[in-house]
Amino acid sequence: MKPELSNYRGREQTYFKHLFLGNYLIQCGIKVGSRADSFTYIEGFSGPWRNESQKLEDTSFSIALSRLREARDTVKKTFGRDLRLRAYFIEKDPEAYRRLNAYASEQRDIEIKTKRSTFEESISEAVAFAQGGATSNFTFTFVDPTSWRGFALRRVSPLLSLKWSECLINLQTGFIKRFITIRESHQSFLELFDSSEPMEVVLGLAEDDREEYIIREYARRVHLAGRFDYDSAAVVPRPDKERIQFHLIYLTRSRKGVSAFKDAEKSMVEEMPGIRGRAKQRRRVEQSGQQEFQAMAETPSLYLDRIAARCRGAAWKQIQQEIEKSQRLPYDRAFDIAMTYPLVWEQHLKEWILENSSIVIDGLGPKERVPKIGKGHALRLK
Repeated sequence: MKPELSNYRGREQTYFKHLFLGNYLIQCGIKVGSRADSFTYIEGFSGPWRNESQKLEDTSFSIALSRLREARDTVKKTFGRDLRLRAYFIEKDPEAYRRLNAYASEQRDIEIKTKRSTFEESISEAVAFAQGGATSNFTFTFVDPTSWRGFALRRVSPLLSLKWSECLINLQTGFIKRFITIRESHQSFLELFDSSEPMEVVLGLAEDDREEYIIREYARRVHLAGRFDYDSAAVVPRPDKERIQFHLIYLTRSRKGVSAFKDAEKSMVEEMPGIRGRAKQRRRVEQSGQQEFQAMAETPSLYLDRIAARCRGAAWKQIQQEIEKSQRLPYDRAFDIAMTYPLVWEQHLKEWILENSSIVIDGLGPKERVPKIGKGHALRLK
């Protein structure tokens, strides 16, 4: 079930985020539920903020619990297993916490704990809560701030390092790109990256290169801090402007998780043209005061197309360099490289390989035309 779009007027970027979160959690919950006894969902900066629904149906915590319930029901029907759901919500604002806690107290079928505190101050308790699940417990952490402050990498690392866990971080790229070069913000970015190096590197980059560097460098550092095996990212633009609002940074220890993440990204991106087109039309009407009688068609987004082309070009270049360096690159490794980039899906990787006459695919069977994950296929140059 999708979020109700009418609840997100003027904040369609949040609709995209919630659509993505819900789609991913259903897949994740079903896959995990086939072998885990409990699923623990942890959310920092829970809010609620700017919601329209009186029942808080347009909040991340409500979306998450609703989709996890759907996953739990599917697990029961499909595998005959009872998946225990648990949640830990953290919010420091008094009024937002009051509403969050009231909502949580009404949920009878899920073990829920709330805390009025900063995210950083709650890490040890969140870890203890996650470890209090079943012996076979999976933990998914969603960090959803409104800025780049409050989740210093060194302080949150114990939560990231939980053995069977994944993490999704809302990285406010738009704000970071604007403020990372300002001296007064230096300390906050030092805490975000756990290093001053990114601030120094950004100063030497062209404007168009800064955004890509920020998301990839941040993902790399979180990857290492949490000892994850894979990372990826999805981009969410402003609904009414050709500008990036934020990126969703994903960390996992499962390649299947990456595939599920990419499925959720694709579903989100497919809805963007129509929704963003109507948001832009609404903005024009508000600014001009003149009604446009023709509804905005679902035209392709040239802005997203440009971002996609840039990301795919960077992915292909990196893979080409890896092939040249190693002489023979496992397809699984090529997949891992490509999937770290936003708007790059496996179909794009396979199309690029087939269209690149300089690349040979080793290990294909008599009836196989394209490489596949886990089949021992490899890429090399002619």
